[in-house]
Amino acid sequence: MIQCRTKRIKFSDGSFLVMTEPSWDTSMRLTRLIEDAKKGEKYENTDQEIFRLVYYPRLCAGVVNGNPPSEPDARKMPTRELDKWYLPAKELGWFDDLISEESTASTPEEAEKEAEKKTRKPRQK
Repeated sequence: MIQCRTKRIKFSDGSFLVMTEPSWDTSMRLTRLIEDAKKGEKYENTDQEIFRLVYYPRLCAGVVNGNPPSEPDARKMPTRELDKWYLPAKELGWFDDLISEESTASTPEEAEKEAEKKTRKPRQK
């Protein structure tokens, strides 16, 4: 059995989450979470929409223990608290497909297309 790295996250209210690095199972969970997010109610605010479609699914997909806050509650978290979740998720590789110095995305759709292009493999002839 392959052992994945994990990170324990403790919030100031005493609650905790345990995150794992991406694997087959968690990547499938991420796909389902992204699809569910696309079906949800859209926000007019671009930052809220990006969080809903891009960041929140990645934060939740890697949780293997504990109960993540709802998307609206997570969005309302102070930056210091949200960083307790985001930084370990980033370190574990949950945002590797999104983090790019040459990113020019200004909408959630553009960010998603850029991420798709980076992960798409060339066709074999």
